[in-house]
Amino acid sequence: MLSIKNLTKVYSGHKKAVDDISIDVQSGEFVAFIGTSGSGKTTALRMINRMIEATSGQITIDGKDVRKMNAVELRRSIGYVIQQIGLMPHMTIKENIVLVPKLWKWSQEKKDKKARELIKLVDLPEEYLDRYPSELSGGQQQQRIGVVRALAAEQDIILMDEPFGALDPITRDTLQDLVKELQKKLGKTFIFVTHDMDEAIKLADRICIMSNGKVVQYDTPDNILRHPANDFVRDFIGQNRLIQDRPNMRTVQDAMIKPITVGVNETLNTAVDIMRRHRIDTIFVVNNQNKFLGYMDIEDINQGLRGGKELIDTMQRDIYRVNVNSKLQDTVRTILKRNVRNVPVVNNQDTLVGLITRANLVDIVYDSIWGEGAEEAQYEAERNEAEQSKQQEKTSAETTVNENNASHDDTSDSGVER
Repeated sequence: MLSIKNLTKVYSGHKKAVDDISIDVQSGEFVAFIGTSGSGKTTALRMINRMIEATSGQITIDGKDVRKMNAVELRRSIGYVIQQIGLMPHMTIKENIVLVPKLWKWSQEKKDKKARELIKLVDLPEEYLDRYPSELSGGQQQQRIGVVRALAAEQDIILMDEPFGALDPITRDTLQDLVKELQKKLGKTFIFVTHDMDEAIKLADRICIMSNGKVVQYDTPDNILRHPANDFVRDFIGQNRLIQDRPNMRTVQDAMIKPITVGVNETLNTAVDIMRRHRIDTIFVVNNQNKFLGYMDIEDINQGLRGGKELIDTMQRDIYRVNVNSKLQDTVRTILKRNVRNVPVVNNQDTLVGLITRANLVDIVYDSIWGEGAEEAQYEAERNEAEQSKQQEKTSAETTVNENNASHDDTSDSGVER
């Protein structure tokens, strides 16, 4: 466990960058520091590995006071991902990844094994290990290497200082998913500085909101959204995120529909028959255990048929997916940000269990985003519309009866007008 007690940093001129903060971080937690510019969040982060020395207070890791530890050894034992990633341009990707293990004097065999293990963990091919940073894309690929480099020496604590701040929204969203997946899979403690509330809500188990060097609120995202500590927190979160008593903590399971699938060993013609029968333009590919493998749309299948390809060589494998326990609100935000129409839903074993589409979110989006009030308003509007329609029908019927009666009064029994 990481414990911070009465931590303070005072610069020249008696300016307090961090003012007597105290928080505990449990092993395996993901904690996000967030606040306005100058709030002290980055200073607090850098005092953990003593890149900035504290003026007073105490930081302990598993009961050991970091100020009594060798500063160099401390920094090597804590992973660190900086804003601009900082890959060494003259080193290969493998050399960058095992930079800290090299300082720890690991054997070459152990370093090579760790490099292969980590690059596989972020879905990059092993041949990239012999490339240089300039040969990788500056967005996702270099960022992925920067993330796994922080894990190379098997550190238990990883510090991340706004690593995705300069990225485009789609790349940023993808890397957020990667970081959260790695954190859960490896059970590491992540401490993350961000200025993006959506990012903090999506990633963190607990959020530390800071202002003027002080901790204003330290709690889970749900509790902060439901019970903001004061007006500063309420304004910082923004009204669009405040949920208070709204029952919108639904998971994607509440909104998903049954996906149409085809087995990976089937033919493209079989896939076409299934799509035609169900009148769909996208089909999902699974194996015999229903594990999600990829998807195909009409254009993919047409190209595959023209090229004489098998189904397994035609499907697209790189597709955004969500876990069945993910919050619906986060998924809606991602669908809008990435501009996707279909998002497969999988369980922890990557088994395909459902599908979220833009279309099937319409009926549930009122409750999941804006709360019960909008749903009630919609119901009220529909009821009023129905009552107005009935009233119009009644009025129309009464008008017809009156016209008939008037016509009867103006006509004799023989049908001759009086």
